[in-house]
Amino acid sequence: MPYIQQAQRNELDPKINELSKSIHAGYDKAYEVPGLLNYSITRLILDTLQLKSYPKYWKIVVAMGTLVTVMFELYRRIVAPYEDKKAEENGDVY
Repeated sequence: MPYIQQAQRNELDPKINELSKSIHAGYDKAYEVPGLLNYSITRLILDTLQLKSYPKYWKIVVAMGTLVTVMFELYRRIVAPYEDKKAEENGDVY
């Protein structure tokens, strides 16, 4: 889960904000952003867990598990409420 201590957030947030701005800076084509974001996330995982230089099964499992939990939390917090709103606006299918 992304709910880390405030002191950790204070340390990481400026760096994350800088990376986010870098991803958007100079890229006015929205279709380029997913590739840039994918690259950034991949590099962050590879570098943090040293997967290229020292691959181990446990590191791979940690990387995959982290990505899955990020996906589920994004779905729970952003996608599901968005879909509920659209179903209410446009009529439910079910």
